Amino acid sequence: MTSRKIRPSLLYSIIVSLPYLIGTFITLVIMGSFPETKFIDPYNLPFSIMFYIYRVFLVRSNVFEINKEQAIFKRGVFSRRIDFLELYRIKDYFISKPWYLRIIGAMNVIIKSSDKNKPELTLKGVPDSEFVFKLRDLVELQRKNKRVYEID
Repeated sequence: MTSRKIRPSLLYSIIVSLPYLIGTFITLVIMGSFPETKFIDPYNLPFSIMFYIYRVFLVRSNVFEINKEQAIFKRGVFSRRIDFLELYRIKDYFISKPWYLRIIGAMNVIIKSSDKNKPELTLKGVPDSEFVFKLRDLVELQRKNKRVYEID
């Protein structure tokens, strides 16, 4: 199997970033309603829209890649951070589907591991798929190959 890449859905990115756009609009309206401030500036609107688009790209830039031996989590638009997690270190995983994610066909995947740096990894807004079942199979295969057994 080659590597498989998972990223948040576009609709999830748009919805999660919406409060930034709404907050900017509310600030512009409130500041413009005071006659003594005269703060409202039509040039602020493009900056708020550009910030909103940046937030959408920031959420969308999260990539979770799985290959036969490890899981790789990449995030960031201008500066990238890459976390590596060996598959045999994954202890458990959960799926969380709040109501708003069920509407758009997405889910949150929480991965618990024995990794010291990142014991819990949350993948937000992942499209509904057989991803968790494939992850489970790869984890079991990797544990068998490395002869790793969990002792509690």
